[in-house]
Amino acid sequence: MNLPNPRRPRLCAKRALIAATALSLAAGLATPAAIAQQRGQPAKVAKQVKPKVAWKAPVKRRVVVKPKVVAAPRGVVAPRRRQVGSTVIYRPYGPTIYGYGFHYADAEAARWIAFTAITVKVLDMMEEEQIRYHEQAQIEATTAPIGEAIVWESGAASGSVIPLREGTDASGYTCREFQQVVTIGGEQETAFGTACLEADGSWRIVE
Repeated sequence: MNLPNPRRPRLCAKRALIAATALSLAAGLATPAAIAQQRGQPAKVAKQVKPKVAWKAPVKRRVVVKPKVVAAPRGVVAPRRRQVGSTVIYRPYGPTIYGYGFHYADAEAARWIAFTAITVKVLDMMEEEQIRYHEQAQIEATTAPIGEAIVWESGAASGSVIPLREGTDASGYTCREFQQVVTIGGEQETAFGTACLEADGSWRIVE
């Protein structure tokens, strides 16, 4: 007398599950979560990986070039706070100099000299020529296309000035927002400022 094998129905069911899973995979219909559900197991939740942000460099980069001929000798000490026309000049950091950028006289630099209001503390670590490169980058950024990086390097110091946005104020004057970065001695500082172009052609810092 042959007795029924109690393991046969369970074995058959297991084989049927394996066969069904194989067919589903072949048809591209089964997923790991579906297979786990068929087997009565909890489905594993896939980890969500955050995509890496690909920062885009500015389309254009303009390098500040020092002119071969300078208008005045360097090394002339100026007051930290003085006034040129209606513009108050205040240099809280770094050496005190006349003019702005590669313009070595206040009268020549009158259009841009208000940019002394946008300051970074690392200027205290910089020499006069390095500061003039940085200021010249600010001057060139007033007419550069939006998004163009005006970059400079002098000795151990380097930096960039980028015009970020352009618009008009309530009086209809052109205004620009600038980002400036200065690096020296392993220290880097970033500053932002907005300036508006006045009727007389000079720039006024508004924030």
